[in-house]
Amino acid sequence: MTRKSVEYTPQTLAASATISTVSNSRGGPTELQFSLSSLTTDLGPQNNNYLLLAEFLGSSGWTGSNDPFASYTNTALQSDYVDCKCIAGTSPLTISASSPIVDTVCKRRLPSGSFTNYAILIEASASANQDLICYIPEFTIASGMSFNVEFKLIFGDTYPPERISTTTKYTSRFRIQSNTLAFSGQVPNMNSTYVKGFSSSESPNFYASATQIGSSLSSTYTLSGSWNSVTSSLATPYLYINF
Repeated sequence: MTRKSVEYTPQTLAASATISTVSNSRGGPTELQFSLSSLTTDLGPQNNNYLLLAEFLGSSGWTGSNDPFASYTNTALQSDYVDCKCIAGTSPLTISASSPIVDTVCKRRLPSGSFTNYAILIEASASANQDLICYIPEFTIASGMSFNVEFKLIFGDTYPPERISTTTKYTSRFRIQSNTLAFSGQVPNMNSTYVKGFSSSESPNFYASATQIGSSLSSTYTLSGSWNSVTSSLATPYLYINF
């Protein structure tokens, strides 16, 4: 009797998958947002213990020893925790200031052995037909970075390889690929569809350089501008301040 591997009959994990950032600041921290709409299966510790794995695919930027989370993770550990928050709900999921966004266990996994890509294990629970949105802060953008994410389900904290010998990816029966984020050049482009940033009235290059606001935090600095709602209407935007 022969058994056909589920790897060769992949199924779509969700109706769509999107990744975005809240800024396009070179060398500075930003926040990644993952969105999966209309999941086709249950996932997470509260359901079937199949966990969501976000594997970053790309030809430049996030490869080798260039860890975007190096500012607050232990680069000597293959698997280290990263901050993240997630929310699941009926599709289409709408986020507001009162939405029950919860702390979620997430682990950054470094490339290892035949696996050449970074990955993040996201232990969020959601049910079929729901949307899942996750936020991961303190992601450092490098100039020339370009990647997309393949979301897939893996069982527990295991990382099965593709059966095809020519690939270096993790495998799963359920999977879906996101859009591509490309950060090219040195001048921020706040008009990107997948970059939802703050447009300042003081300068066309708000993220171009650091601004001195005084000694010992004794002075004040006023920002005025508008929120770029290209892909969503956010009534309560968050402002990240990196001291």
